[in-house]
Amino acid sequence: MVTISSAVHHAKHLALTLIPPALHFVLLAILSAIHRVLVLVPSAAHHLQVLILSSVHHLQMLIPSAVHHLQVLIPSSAHHLQMLIPSAVHHLQVSIPSAALHLQVLIPSTVATTNPLTVSLQILITLHWRKGSSCYHIPSHWLRRGKCPAPTNIPQSIPSHL
Repeated sequence: MVTISSAVHHAKHLALTLIPPALHFVLLAILSAIHRVLVLVPSAAHHLQVLILSSVHHLQMLIPSAVHHLQVLIPSSAHHLQMLIPSAVHHLQVSIPSAALHLQVLIPSTVATTNPLTVSLQILITLHWRKGSSCYHIPSHWLRRGKCPAPTNIPQSIPSHL
């Protein structure tokens, strides 16, 4: 069986004996180029074949894995959403009325007076009462030089829902 390399070698030898020495260099260059093409093309084809098969193998391995991850992640995400949405709605249902209540209590008391100390005391007293203390509590550092506003400036009644 004659291989490509041996055929090229025999062609070179035959050509060198039949062609004048001045053209040997040209002939050798042409035969060398033909040899490279004949050797490199199958090698390149082999490499492409190996790469394509390897890529197909990786895809065959990765696609089921990706599908499995999606099958696991999508229900998990849906479950988290099912858990989080009611919780978020509950927080909104609790927070919005609470914020509205604070605004209802604080805005009228701040609009009722223009004295900044009285406004601060009314807000502070309202917040302390809101926290569930049994009586009004005014920290001493909120009072200026020991002067406390007249009792009429302090809210006389705390709404029952507080």
